[in-house]
Amino acid sequence: MSEFARNFNQNIDELVDSVAGQIHIADKINDLVLSKEFLASDAPMALYEILVKKWGYAVLSVNLINSVDSETFFAEVSKWKVCEIVLLYHHPDLGAICINPKNPEHKEYIADFRKNELVVIYAGYKVKKAADDICRNVVAKIGDLLLGKKIKTTEDFLKGSYTYKKVKAVEKAPVKVTKSVTKKAVESSGGSFSFGSSSKGDQVKKPTVAISPTSLRKMTPMVSVPVTNELFHNGNVEAWKRIIASYQNKYPKLQIFVYYDGERIADINALFKWGKVKHGSSIQFVVAGDDIKDVAKLKRYFAQGASPMFEAFLQGAPGTILPLF
Repeated sequence: MSEFARNFNQNIDELVDSVAGQIHIADKINDLVLSKEFLASDAPMALYEILVKKWGYAVLSVNLINSVDSETFFAEVSKWKVCEIVLLYHHPDLGAICINPKNPEHKEYIADFRKNELVVIYAGYKVKKAADDICRNVVAKIGDLLLGKKIKTTEDFLKGSYTYKKVKAVEKAPVKVTKSVTKKAVESSGGSFSFGSSSKGDQVKKPTVAISPTSLRKMTPMVSVPVTNELFHNGNVEAWKRIIASYQNKYPKLQIFVYYDGERIADINALFKWGKVKHGSSIQFVVAGDDIKDVAKLKRYFAQGASPMFEAFLQGAPGTILPLF
């Protein structure tokens, strides 16, 4: 049981007090999740208790039938000032994610909405009064938008005080990061990428980085990798498995999720079905975790692994962990 659940009533009261003013509850919960004071798995219970039971918000659940154009969705909903709007997205890999649809930093979550996934929509007036017909109309219109339908709204949607207000982050001391970069090349036949080695190399000092507590990136946007081999066969699959093993050996707290044709690929071997993954198509991936690194390098290696130059990753005995990162 989480700490939040053990002290449920006290924590609910504290959360209500912290968001009763101008702070949006999704922004607050995300900050608490990042600071490890709150588990994402507690979000559905907290939102139901506060938004539905205490504040009487209108609520609607939607199972998506397609992905969502986040730019179009944000451009429309961010203009609706009539009430507060909260989305709870049930991501198949990361769990429950709270979204403020008027916060531009949350667009990346909306861009990752996928077919058959669940989104719960809440709309209301915080502590002022219970939801009315306008709030019920708002959740219905958002549901239509999420389902790809065209909508018409009234002037009432554009009037009010419920706009996005960015909360100033508490500054933290900068953290200096250094990384050892190795130079030994292990060339593939005609390949353009090389592997690192365990030998000592040049020390490259990265610029000072300030860690922002309001950064919401716990998951990258979907990254597409083109398949340039004539057929994505068993050799390509083995190359991808080696690349994933190397990345997760370097970053054990990060996770890679692979998708093809809108489907989560739980077993990478499933990509090797004769004719399943064709030349010219794309395989997608996301990386999830608290401190995501080397995504560009990961994409380059995946691109080579999906090309005729995949053999560069098949060196060594089975089970060999390549020093790619």
